[in-house]
Amino acid sequence: MKKTIYGILLLVLGISVKAQNNHSFFIDQDWEKARDLAKESNKILIVDFYTEWCGWCKVMDKNTFSDSTVLAALNKDFVGLKLDAEKGIGVDVAMKYGVSGYPTIGYFYPSGKPIAIWSGYCEPAVFLQNLDSIKSRAISGIDFYPGVSSNLNLDFPDFFLKANGKNGKRKYPDEKTLTKWLSKNDVMNEVGFRVFQRFSFLLNDSMQNLFTSLMPEYNKQFATEEVYSVGRDLIFMQLNKATSANDTALFNEILHKAPLYCEPGKSEDLKADLRFQYYQDTKDYAHLVPMVEERFGEQSEGERYLLNNIAWELVENCSDKALLERAAKWMAKVIVAEPKYNYIDTYAWLLYKTNKLELAKEVAERAINVAKNEGKNAAETEKLLELLKQ
Repeated sequence: MKKTIYGILLLVLGISVKAQNNHSFFIDQDWEKARDLAKESNKILIVDFYTEWCGWCKVMDKNTFSDSTVLAALNKDFVGLKLDAEKGIGVDVAMKYGVSGYPTIGYFYPSGKPIAIWSGYCEPAVFLQNLDSIKSRAISGIDFYPGVSSNLNLDFPDFFLKANGKNGKRKYPDEKTLTKWLSKNDVMNEVGFRVFQRFSFLLNDSMQNLFTSLMPEYNKQFATEEVYSVGRDLIFMQLNKATSANDTALFNEILHKAPLYCEPGKSEDLKADLRFQYYQDTKDYAHLVPMVEERFGEQSEGERYLLNNIAWELVENCSDKALLERAAKWMAKVIVAEPKYNYIDTYAWLLYKTNKLELAKEVAERAINVAKNEGKNAAETEKLLELLKQ
């Protein structure tokens, strides 16, 4: 069974050790107070951008910001601030630093200059690694954002402001409006970059080419990871065209120019991600399954979620018994590490489709029992049991 979560999983999840409430570390909504305290104490300012509707923000509060080791590290070297990105000054700060997905964590020098803006949920172990990386950056003293001014209130176009309203009330520009603004305005500044970044998914071919041509200059003004993140968005938009048409020639062209869209030394990783997406979207399971086995040998919680989703896709769309057996093999490991109903149900269906009927019945019955304990609806598995009785 395919599991539903709050959004697309971008980062690997993990298990945390619960500790004291984290709110005593974070200043609430007071941007100036937090900046002043960071400057006075000569500590790095860490800003947790969140929204009321963000499920993963709540998970990060519960798992990561309540972890005793994380809190100790934060209290030692950081000043913390929580900003609701849809209220008050949080809106202005989020727009200035290109925050539109949540949770996002911003890191700033004591002077107020940004060090990094990183999006996505992090389990405690990964978050601690991030803190170490940020401290190393801070020691270097490098200005990672020379193109970012100290001015908080920037002259964003009206359509940018409307797109940063509350969830459900955001209004995005049409392609014509966006193209006109990008064509007629100086975009070699932080407003121009933020417009490209915010609306990368709306760029037509001409504007995509414009951004690509400006990437070398943007890399001098903004953190390269942010610039290449937009580049990554653009090349995956191009990939969508190849997958929609199942166009292998176009796909190979995209692979060839991948180095233009990523940081030096990371082109092979980007190519692997493109191949993975292409094979999945075109249902080329003969190529996808070996990639899955190679990439997800170490099973973290997040990887198990992805493995289950891919395995369920095979249940629904694949008739190749050998590939289904390979998926069953990795799901057998998944349910040992994490015996959740969704995962056990997927494994039972794989066994059924590979004609291991007795074991499928046994696993299906186990799945139903687990579903009862988890308060889940076991209709999918009950359907399987009916098939097994025929």
